[in-house]
Amino acid sequence: MVNFVFTGLYRTDSILSPEQKINLIKSCGIENIYWITWRGCANYKVADYGVKIIEIEEPYPHIRGISGRQRQIFNIKSALTNFSDDEIVFKTRWDIDFNKDILENIQKKDFFNKIENGIIENKIWLGFIAIHELFSTPDVSFAGYKKDLDNLINFKYTIDGHSANNYICHDGMMLSPKFIENNKRISNFIYREKPDPWGLSFKESHYDNKDYLYAWAYNFYVFWKYFKTGPLGSCFFKRGDTCRWPNSIVDYDRFSYNFDTMCGRASKLGPHPRYRVYDDIFVNRLIGGEYEDPFANKLYNIIQSNLNEW
Repeated sequence: MVNFVFTGLYRTDSILSPEQKINLIKSCGIENIYWITWRGCANYKVADYGVKIIEIEEPYPHIRGISGRQRQIFNIKSALTNFSDDEIVFKTRWDIDFNKDILENIQKKDFFNKIENGIIENKIWLGFIAIHELFSTPDVSFAGYKKDLDNLINFKYTIDGHSANNYICHDGMMLSPKFIENNKRISNFIYREKPDPWGLSFKESHYDNKDYLYAWAYNFYVFWKYFKTGPLGSCFFKRGDTCRWPNSIVDYDRFSYNFDTMCGRASKLGPHPRYRVYDDIFVNRLIGGEYEDPFANKLYNIIQSNLNEW
């Protein structure tokens, strides 16, 4: 069974209207549509379209980067309690657009690939991958089996007795703490005494720092083994798709160039660096050893030498 879940506040800043989104979902044969939102924030007209509204209490005020940013995690964690382990859950927000391709894909039997010897059993689909910071999974859209999502998403997650807030940058990384916990070299290295919302962002010094090179290699290995994306443009927010934000999509043919645009070694084509990946091509090419530049080669060699350990 497939369950489509909207979370958070009601938003209309998207290409498709809420009614159009609901009609698109139903046209693909998905009838179980939920909206998990904060008490007092529901727009009940969506119930007329067949959406089940579930209101929950906010855990505490939201302040980006410090105490309170787990509110988004609390939201989806609460949503997962409504489903059984083998049900598929597609999580998104009202301001996210999506197309028919992804709605049909998540209903295919083998779409969520089996994982051998992994922390979870099946891959999780992500709306996109951002490469400008380590372990940056999006909080806006993802899908997978409930048991796998429930395994990764934990409100007030702790690693070695410390809040996951001291390891990750923001609640968009809600799928990452278990992978960080599973690699003690990583968790020891990225731990900070105070939460730092910019602490895992790419910097030029990372090119020659052995600890950051190891972290970036593990980052891409995790994306390759546990997640999948695409098809290109199948799910996006209004300002981020390839039509409206084309100059920030990665150059698939050049690895280091994309990182060079983040630290000023290469010029940006628009207002943002080339850091967004909307499908698996970029990750798969790195893992496959297809990139020739020194940065990519360093990461590839680290990945290959640690495959048995990771």
